[in-house]
Amino acid sequence: MNNTAPKRIVTEVPIKSEVMGVKLCEKNSEKSIKRAISKEVGKEMVSSSQKNGVGTIVRVLPLGLELIFGGSSWHYVDVMLNEDSQVIQISLVGSYESIESAKEQFDAVVQKYEQKYGKGNVYAEKQAVIWTDDTNTVLLNYNESSALNGSDRSFCTLCYLNNELFKAFDKANMSDI
Repeated sequence: MNNTAPKRIVTEVPIKSEVMGVKLCEKNSEKSIKRAISKEVGKEMVSSSQKNGVGTIVRVLPLGLELIFGGSSWHYVDVMLNEDSQVIQISLVGSYESIESAKEQFDAVVQKYEQKYGKGNVYAEKQAVIWTDDTNTVLLNYNESSALNGSDRSFCTLCYLNNELFKAFDKANMSDI
């Protein structure tokens, strides 16, 4: 039998657990997340939250144009909390008018992260690269989508997540069919 599945790569460099002043696994609230990001980037922020299954997503947007993280600009941050208000995932999102612009952001960020964490796990069909230390994971991807008003948008998203909390959250949100 010919097994051609690529070998899973685990980085020896620990994946950071604090992004823009918000720490994975810590209990948090919309107000404290907004305050932490605002302090970290030195800009005033606005925030909103929305239920997401058994958890909540907190979206934080700058009152200025963009946020800078890791030498790249991002348009907003989504922080996913579980039912116990623990931070499961921190996502930085760049929103673009074309898929080419989202891919440019993706390619630039891949280069930076490969310098820090080494080669990642590439999922070409999902337009994604994943780096993991088996505790935390960084997922970078780009895609096309349509906004609620019907306009086409493209996104480059950089997610930091805690593997165990994410798996538990995913399991808690599975419908019992």
